[in-house]
Amino acid sequence: MPMIAASGISNLLKVPIISPTATEEDISSIGPYVFQLNVGLGAQAREMAKYVTGTLGFYKIAIFHPDDAYGNSLADIFAEEVTRLGAQIVAKQDYPDGATDFKHQMKFIKDQKPQAIYIPCYPNEAIMIAPQLKYYKIRAKILGADGWYDEKVPIQGEEYVEGAIFTSNPSVVYKNSDVYRDFRKRYVAEYGTEPSRESALGYDAGVLLLKAISTGAQDTKSLAHALREMKPYAGASGVVNARGVFEGTVPFYTIKNGDIIPLK
Repeated sequence: MPMIAASGISNLLKVPIISPTATEEDISSIGPYVFQLNVGLGAQAREMAKYVTGTLGFYKIAIFHPDDAYGNSLADIFAEEVTRLGAQIVAKQDYPDGATDFKHQMKFIKDQKPQAIYIPCYPNEAIMIAPQLKYYKIRAKILGADGWYDEKVPIQGEEYVEGAIFTSNPSVVYKNSDVYRDFRKRYVAEYGTEPSRESALGYDAGVLLLKAISTGAQDTKSLAHALREMKPYAGASGVVNARGVFEGTVPFYTIKNGDIIPLK
């Protein structure tokens, strides 16, 4: 069952529900019994919009994205923020799942002469799209989201992805924290494999629930109240709370000499 539908039912029944991994914006606004641990994709899109208009100073920007929930969400939020900041979205094109030929979209984007192009896509798509940008002579700065944070992008994308700038999920930063290292050690000892980001989020959701119960909550109403009032917690996935509120810093990366490195 989709998280939004499950949240509506739980809120109607007045039973607290916590989603560790959902990334839709403002799920917790559905009702007082709905909680979202993961940060929505909006933080990445908004920070990239600020970077391209502020730090880079570009004012003509194109967007090319997959036509799915992930791509549409990032593209729409990015476009809204870019416009709010006074720059112009000169092209906004999408493509269906499984597409490999982007000729029509590329020609349209080229004609708009963008200074930068935001491509919030998946690793395999980034590898396919970047060479076509060069083929169609689109000389725009390549920008992306967390789908670009994959070692196969610079390896298989080769020189076509060199210099691309992209964001990643805030939890990437916390892999160097003591809390994460302790969680990872215990996870590997128990399961014999590296923990995924979803594993860390699930763990943090459990910790938050136990903390709420420890306040003395005796029923669903008091449990929901305890979750709402809980202060941010430094967990395995980052600084989290049960309201889906962004508490960290969106990390930026670039590809230099075939390696993904933090953007300075």
